[in-house]
Amino acid sequence: MQSSIFSASPPKYLDIDLRAYAGCYIAIVEGVVLATGQSAEAARTRAKLARPQREPLILAIADQSASEDQNGKP
Repeated sequence: MQSSIFSASPPKYLDIDLRAYAGCYIAIVEGVVLATGQSAEAARTRAKLARPQREPLILAIADQSASEDQNGKP
């Protein structure tokens, strides 16, 4: 039987200021930004070099100007 990511455990929240990573991909392991890159593959590769036994969570962080455009503000 496969375990589900939506099991009975409570959701996890990141308490990380991501503004410094705007426009980049980040790799998170154990709640910490472990690596960054200009592509998802680059961020994952760097994270796997640092912690080969862990699979990182890869996130694309929106560019600040892109998020401002979506909100209708200059």
